Amino acid sequence: MPDDPEGPPERPAAVTRRTKLWLGLGTAVMVGGPVAVGPLIGAAAAQPTPRGAHAGHGAPMPAPADRQGGEGGEGGEGGEGGEAGAAAGASPDVALAARLMQVRGHLSIGMELARAGVWDDAVVHFVHPAEEIYGDLRPELRRRRVAGFAAELDALLARVRRRRGGPELEALHGAVLAKVDAAWRAGIPAGIRDGTPFLADVASRTLRAAGGEYAGAIEDGRFANVVEYQDSRGFVAETAALLTRHEAVLRAKDASAWAEAMTALAELRRAWPAARPPEAPVLTPGAVSAGVSRFELAARGWR
Repeated sequence: MPDDPEGPPERPAAVTRRTKLWLGLGTAVMVGGPVAVGPLIGAAAAQPTPRGAHAGHGAPMPAPADRQGGEGGEGGEGGEGGEAGAAAGASPDVALAARLMQVRGHLSIGMELARAGVWDDAVVHFVHPAEEIYGDLRPELRRRRVAGFAAELDALLARVRRRRGGPELEALHGAVLAKVDAAWRAGIPAGIRDGTPFLADVASRTLRAAGGEYAGAIEDGRFANVVEYQDSRGFVAETAALLTRHEAVLRAKDASAWAEAMTALAELRRAWPAARPPEAPVLTPGAVSAGVSRFELAARGWR
């Protein structure tokens, strides 16, 4: 049963369209292990970015339907434009997983920045899952009678807003991840979530969302929106983590697909050398898009 069967009122829809603004570099106080946050990209980056509107957040979950696994029909190859596209045309199970991957991606980059003491950057990435993505997740979790994790997200966000690192921050982060993983297990039938078609679809969609965010971060050959660059870094990191957790089953299904997918992913990850963007993009948006396509082509061996 959900931990909040009634729960607080839904977050206003306007919140899901909240504009992302570039926030300046926070105090570089190291918390936890060292993290390469990269160089500043010039004084112009400190101004609010005109590309801050982040249409991908808050895209609705697909309407409830008969559960399907794997590719989700023709929609498995569709959907572009960052986070909104991640669930486009997906089966309800894949859409739920894609949303949970986005939560993990935001928390991944948020924790990387928080551990480096870059608090102004970090807080944005904790706001997104708490105040945007979760508003769409809540009704789907309730429908599936899965425990929610709004309270854990809010507690983690409050800690980051107070710029408080250390063991308590790590514990709060761990509590959120435990709830996200529990929602994944309880909300998606084992026969679907452990299948290679499902894993291939979720990984491909998350990478596609990363490519959309990366393209949205670049304007006139430079990074005009640091937040979207960081979002995409988090999504790629979580895609790699998902594949690593399921390496055995994916290798068993098609070892050559695994090798090719890992090669494509390694090449893609060159685009994100650090949590802060480089002076100029290492890879163009076109090159990132091509890398995602290469990964998806390899992942067909798992479908």
